[in-house]
Parts: sequence; C-alpha cells; structure tokens
Amino acid sequence: MITLELLDVYFGPQKTTRKFTQEHIDKILKDMESYNFLWPEERDLFVYTLIKNEAAIAFKDEDRGTLKEEYFSPYKIPHVPHKPWQEKGIRIDPALRQ
Repeated sequence: MITLELLDVYFGPQKTTRKFTQEHIDKILKDMESYNFLWPEERDLFVYTLIKNEAAIAFKDEDRGTLKEEYFSPYKIPHVPHKPWQEKGIRIDPALRQ
C-alpha cells in the first residue's frame, strides 16, 4: 500500500518580473476573488506557477512568438461559413433521473 504525505511547501510572496508586475498580479488575484474557490496557499501556488511559466504568456502582440518564415510559410486557418448546430442529448427515462 502506498501512502502519500502532504508536502510542506511555502511559496510566499513572489518577486515581480518584466511581464508580471505587481499591478498584473494584483489585477489577476482581484478578478479571481469574486469566484472565491482558492485557498490563500493555492493562490500563492497559482502566482508561483504563472511566474515560473511567464515565457508562455503574452500580454502584448510583441511578446507573442512566431515561427520563422524561412522554415515555415505563414499559415491560414480556413473557415467555412456555417450555421451552428448541436446534437440533441440522449433522452433519459423520467423514472431514472433521480
């Protein structure tokens, strides 16, 4: 039998970076407060994860990475105008719904 123990990890206040200024972090956390689904430790972990992976996040177009055109031609995603549709769900017998 394998037992898992909780790790006692403290993330604490993170240093701000070029992309994640204190204003960015405060705004993200303020927007999340209305949902009220994370504990303070989880919020610290969230901010820690954001800062560690900041290279994958772009707030401005100039931060966005692109593929070199000498290797890949610019790509276009074709779009066919259509009318949205949705399949009807599977009917459930009223006696089985509860």
